[in-house]
Amino acid sequence: GLLSTGIPNCNGPCSQTSEVYKSSMGTSMATPVVSGLAALIKSANPSLSNQQIKSIIVNHGIDVDSLRDKVQSGQVINAKLAVESLN
Repeated sequence: GLLSTGIPNCNGPCSQTSEVYKSSMGTSMATPVVSGLAALIKSANPSLSNQQIKSIIVNHGIDVDSLRDKVQSGQVINAKLAVESLN
């Protein structure tokens, strides 16, 4: 099945610049973020299987009440927690 997860979003200036980012959602927006995290995890531990990487991503997110019943995990991904779990 399709893994649904949330990604942190930004409406308005997202950095110290005044540049405004466009708000977007959906799998087209989540795919590159989740794929990047999967690659980061794989680079930190190349022996992990795809299923192990998926489990790390799903089990090391941050619960967000507004995502409950909207995405499978009810969480946003967290690269720091995911990579730290490898230690």
